Amino acid sequence: MYCRNCGKELNENADYCTHCGVATTKGNSYCGVCGSETNENADICVSCGTNLRKQPKEAKSKIVAGLLGIFLGAFGIHRFYLGYTTIAVIQLV
Repeated sequence: MYCRNCGKELNENADYCTHCGVATTKGNSYCGVCGSETNENADICVSCGTNLRKQPKEAKSKIVAGLLGIFLGAFGIHRFYLGYTTIAVIQLV
């Protein structure tokens, strides 16, 4: 994993770059996967093909999803919570 602001290699569990102090999800000068320099307006890294615009998703609690499934499962609320909106809408209809 590389810093998207300065291009230096990072620890996989790092939240901030130790070289420039920027959050690992911020910056658009370097690819976070291969570390090569990118155009600031690019959507895809030309070196490795990684999508540069996607942001890491926050982890969802399986316990909360399970409780939503038990109590509101008929309405598909647990699927909305987990991000499966298509199947949740189908289940709701």
